[in-house]
Amino acid sequence: MFYGFFAYLIHERFPSQVRVFAFVGLLDEVTDYYKNKDVEVAVRRSLKNANIDYRGYSNYDKALSMYYAEYGSELDQDTLLFFLADARNNRNSPRLDLMIEFRESAKHLFLV
Repeated sequence: MFYGFFAYLIHERFPSQVRVFAFVGLLDEVTDYYKNKDVEVAVRRSLKNANIDYRGYSNYDKALSMYYAEYGSELDQDTLLFFLADARNNRNSPRLDLMIEFRESAKHLFLV
């Protein structure tokens, strides 16, 4: 839940410039939930309603590939990309190639 609060604070400060995504195996954009004025409600609703398949295992390969395919072309030198994750990938490919691509396309890439 800590990551959700962190994302909420950034979104609250820059509401029209920040997009929030959640993933386990699948990736889903949850930005609309972060428009709620109550941080706990925003985070809980985003996690409850995200289409991310909680029964599965963390899969950076699938999530990063989904992000790249859908949003990779939007990254530019004004983009700050925060990747907040638990680092458990369950023997799936870490897709370091995509992390390098994100780092080269965005102004900054932060891994937390």
